[in-house]
Amino acid sequence: PIDMEGPYGAGEVFQGFGGATATVVANPNQTGLNTSPNVLEIIKGPPELFAGMEFVYAVPIPAGSFGATGTTPYVCFDYYTDAPVGSPISLKFELNTNCCAPLEVENTTVSGEWGQVCFTPPAGFENRIKPVIIFRNGQQGDGSDDFTLYVDNIDLYSTPPVTPPTQNDLTLPITF
Repeated sequence: PIDMEGPYGAGEVFQGFGGATATVVANPNQTGLNTSPNVLEIIKGPPELFAGMEFVYAVPIPAGSFGATGTTPYVCFDYYTDAPVGSPISLKFELNTNCCAPLEVENTTVSGEWGQVCFTPPAGFENRIKPVIIFRNGQQGDGSDDFTLYVDNIDLYSTPPVTPPTQNDLTLPITF
């Protein structure tokens, strides 16, 4: 997994684009799904509507690195935002040329707490160099909490992970 505890390999870097910044910071909410000390903070500011973060690897992601070759992988990560529920998070895998990668879109399901989002990347993503995360695509950011996304624990799975229930999912007393 890619967590924000580092260190990263030579030539691997997080960088913002289109008016967004990407910085590893202290976790602003060490509760729930993510109690790790560090997370990636993506702040979307003006001027672009298409802005976010790219993680540049020194070499392409090798085919078959994450699960058996030929299986449909899932790219999942933890996120935290104060933006409204339903805010779009987009993911794509680019070549160095920034070309031709389909955009996968999911919407946030929680606000003000850690959630998890999973994407099904397109075939051939393994030979790409740059995973790109775009938050609230099509909306000009203003740098506020509503345009700030925290990300951690980026990983690939052969089946979607099952998020453990929180205390709020259980109603007591339990009767059988």
